[in-house]
Amino acid sequence: MKVKLIVGFALIVILLLIIINMEVRKEIVLVNENGEEVEVRVEIADTFEKRKIGLMNRSYLGEDDGMLFIFEREGRHSFWMKDTLIPLDMIFISGEGRIVDIKYNVRPCERLVCEIFTTLEAAKYVLEVNGGFSEDRNIKVGDMVVLNGI
Repeated sequence: MKVKLIVGFALIVILLLIIINMEVRKEIVLVNENGEEVEVRVEIADTFEKRKIGLMNRSYLGEDDGMLFIFEREGRHSFWMKDTLIPLDMIFISGEGRIVDIKYNVRPCERLVCEIFTTLEAAKYVLEVNGGFSEDRNIKVGDMVVLNGI
């Protein structure tokens, strides 16, 4: 009886750890000027801590994966590539879902002082995807993003 209780407790602890460590993933759709839909599975970065860490220290990002940074309000948000190991496209999106700026194929920072990338227009969301993603899928400023209830 005691062994079953310990095993049951251990399973509950393991399940709780798995649930706590699961990344919240959602799917968004980018619609290019030709009307082609590009689906992206995103991790959500909607707190200061999550936005601060972002995609730092990751050596891999799936082909159709990304991270969606969500801010409390629209603004000219800035990013850098400190401790980022892979090239990224930064897609800045307005509150209405329109792409207002794209920083293409931004390379990891290998210096002490990293370049800062700031949107030209106010954005509420920033989508980071693999470098070259936007060009490969014909994603441009002015295209729309369907956030599916995010």
